[in-house]
Amino acid sequence: MAQPDSTRKSHAVVIDVADDAEPKCCCVCTEPVEWVAVGRCGHRDVCAGCATRIRFFQDDRRCCICRAHCPTVLVTRADDDGASSSSRQQGFVLPTRLPPTAASGRVGSRAGSYWYHGATGTYFDDRRPYRAAIKLCVKPPPPPCPASQGAVAVSLGAPSQPAAGANASLDAPRRPTPVVFAVIYLCVIMVLVTMSGAFFQVADRYYQKVTIVVAFCLLSAVALVVTIRWWNRCKRPPT
Repeated sequence: MAQPDSTRKSHAVVIDVADDAEPKCCCVCTEPVEWVAVGRCGHRDVCAGCATRIRFFQDDRRCCICRAHCPTVLVTRADDDGASSSSRQQGFVLPTRLPPTAASGRVGSRAGSYWYHGATGTYFDDRRPYRAAIKLCVKPPPPPCPASQGAVAVSLGAPSQPAAGANASLDAPRRPTPVVFAVIYLCVIMVLVTMSGAFFQVADRYYQKVTIVVAFCLLSAVALVVTIRWWNRCKRPPT
């Protein structure tokens, strides 16, 4: 909290530092950190997961704070004071010579009292973050973030097209279904049957009855042809 300096008659303001009880967060993912990656510059602001991703997938061996080149880093606990605050300012003393088991090209091996991950040039003083780093480097890299969330690419030169599943033309008339044509055809046939039956009853000669039957067959065929042509015409897309 900012307080005025009452001991001296000046406008100096004393600003209290942040409370040490607050959890430390990673400067990359802004999540509370349990393990931090420390380079020779001594910064402890990047969690082990973000440091592994940056050093493995992006092949970037620089510090995220001061951009100093750190060929090797040490992953240790975020709340580990080590040798008090002086060690934090001077940085950790990393092993200067790698054992033969940590030769170049090896994914991981022991380096004295540390676990060494050769793909990222990282030392681990605990086996848990070391195993997590090995699993993380097997996964594919995360996809790049888009320029803006929810952005839609629009091509000004391309003609506009309706979206899939959307009604292309809301004002277009509804087309009749096959059931409608079947009902119309059956109604025509019933009318022809009724008329043919009426004429057949009043006909007293043989040739008249034959003429009625032939006329019924011809009219039924014509009705069927007309119905089929109408249906095919309605199926055509509008031009």
